Amino acid sequence: MGLIGILWMLVWGTVVGSIAKMVHPGDEKLNFLGTMLVGVAGSFLGGLVSFLVGWSDHMLSTSGWFMSILGAVAVCYLWVNKASIRAWISEKTGW
Repeated sequence: MGLIGILWMLVWGTVVGSIAKMVHPGDEKLNFLGTMLVGVAGSFLGGLVSFLVGWSDHMLSTSGWFMSILGAVAVCYLWVNKASIRAWISEKTGW
């Protein structure tokens, strides 16, 4: 992946992250960089889910619009609820 590919992935992440912030209810308190990273992470998460379901041939790849937005909404959910997730994990594991 060259420089153009990386720049395109960052633009893609910004657009997908912005749409995910609009779709996800609640206040994420993400700045521009956070929105971009949520979008990129969501796109890779969507690509992983597509691979596991059998829709894609590549495990670590970005996905299309739908799966990217769905993955980014999941990442937004995890970001907003990280404190309650940590509490749940420590309660179950004793950490």
